Amino acid sequence: MSEGKEMVVAREVPLQMTTVSADKYGHVEAAKRAEIQTRTTVALARPRDPLDVRAKMLAAAQRPKFAEQAEYALPRSGKTIVGATIRFAEECKRAMGNLICGIDVIHDDADLKIVRVSIADMEVNNYDYQDITITKTMERKQPKDSDEILSKRTNSSGQTVYTVVCPEGELAVKQAAQVARVKRNLILQATPGDIIEEALAEARHTCQNRDAKDPAGATKRIADAFADDLRVTPSDLAKYLGHPLSQCSPMELDDLRGIYSALKDGDTTWSQIIGERIKPEGSATEKATAKVQEALAGQKEKRAYTKRTPVSDAVKPAIEIEQAAKEARERKEAGLVDDYGESIPTPPPDRLDAIMANAKKAPTMPKPFDAEPPSREPGGDDTGLNDPSM
Repeated sequence: MSEGKEMVVAREVPLQMTTVSADKYGHVEAAKRAEIQTRTTVALARPRDPLDVRAKMLAAAQRPKFAEQAEYALPRSGKTIVGATIRFAEECKRAMGNLICGIDVIHDDADLKIVRVSIADMEVNNYDYQDITITKTMERKQPKDSDEILSKRTNSSGQTVYTVVCPEGELAVKQAAQVARVKRNLILQATPGDIIEEALAEARHTCQNRDAKDPAGATKRIADAFADDLRVTPSDLAKYLGHPLSQCSPMELDDLRGIYSALKDGDTTWSQIIGERIKPEGSATEKATAKVQEALAGQKEKRAYTKRTPVSDAVKPAIEIEQAAKEARERKEAGLVDDYGESIPTPPPDRLDAIMANAKKAPTMPKPFDAEPPSREPGGDDTGLNDPSM
């Protein structure tokens, strides 16, 4: 280094990250607080009347178009689960009034998103919410060229399934469907149950009256709705019913109408509906297993039938009496009791020898109890032990 020149040392200054709050000056909080206060003031000034809510729901249930979409039906394990649809819940929200629904994203990263769906009744200060976890991945058997494949696996059928990043459009549809179902449940919880049941019954009555006036028109409307909105053809419906669609009964029309609403709300798929209705025949191994289980069940039932039944308290006295009578007969045959059932006293040893000696001298012995028993006198001895000849 030459003289007269100073050495300059460059020092690295660490980068300082400063986090600025989105609500640094409290504007968002102030706006939110003002909104809640305004809604509460309006709700208290215009409270709802339960009779008005009931009248509005019954009037809506009398509209045929709304009545057709008021209730869904889900076949599950041989049973049908029915309930109010999303469209019905939206009508309940309008009739109730003063209900505020909120949708807030509380977490979002590359793998999942957590959305909070809430409802607030401004009249009674009732607040309820539910969080939804939405994964940003999906599985495809045949990925598209634009899909970003993350992993793959082999399912139970031996097919390869790929896990791909969910596209933005499909992710939005997935989120909207889950939010709508949770929102429906929260609104129905805030609505009186008796009004819901009465309105659903009125909607069913409206549909049945319309179907009775024009059965052919009702069948056409259902067929068109399945074909246009869900791409389910009339032949698919006939396969589900087991007969042509033109032969539908009023109950089957209600069933199809509920299934259509469930499919529209995203509660199930057509493949699941068919799988619940048409059960495939089991394989040879499953049939053999069923036969073995049936045989084992028969043997178990037979053992349970032949197993000795415990004696009840009502039968025990009769058994004890019979056992006592048997023992009395055995004691009498052994000479331990007399004809009156009283015990014969055992003679002393010296008298027993004399009795045995006389028995040996006697040529014949009379058969016991051949003669009539001697009459007993009070205080008498009928045993023969005091006979002077002995």
